[in-house]
Amino acid sequence: IWNLGSPDPNFTLDAHMKG
Repeated sequence: IWNLGSPDPNFTLDAHMKG
């Protein structure tokens, strides 16, 4: 779902939220 593909959905979501 996220470009980062991090195992932690919270981390990826936070990263996208912050841009």
